[in-house]
Amino acid sequence: MSKENRAVIGALGCVLTTIGLFGPIIHVPLVGGLSLVSGPDGKLMLILTLAGLVAVWRRRYAVLWATGGLTALMASAAWRTMMRALPEARQTAQDAAAEGGELAKALVDMWAAGLSIGWAWAPLAVGCVCVLLAALGPRGKC
Repeated sequence: MSKENRAVIGALGCVLTTIGLFGPIIHVPLVGGLSLVSGPDGKLMLILTLAGLVAVWRRRYAVLWATGGLTALMASAAWRTMMRALPEARQTAQDAAAEGGELAKALVDMWAAGLSIGWAWAPLAVGCVCVLLAALGPRGKC
């Protein structure tokens, strides 16, 4: 892979990862979208992504293994946590609504039906893969 291609792929990966960090990872009715960057893990992933962008700019592609790899690990951990928490949140809300009557049950059913995964996971995943692809190639400064 040429150094120009590595730089473009690495920069594109960092930009996509940043978009994924700021975009909604989950949509909650009445609340809106929640992003990863609002939590401490998201802030660390943003710092890693910016460090990766600096590494691409300075042509230090070996650094991308650390920045892209850690970001991918943290994103996958967030995905697993969210996938475990969604059914539990729906069940807890439905259990609480069962005690509240028909109106509460109807509102919770609407809320639980609207709870969905946001679009930001796609650019986050593609961005992490692009950063790791840019890390491939000969070692050292290109």
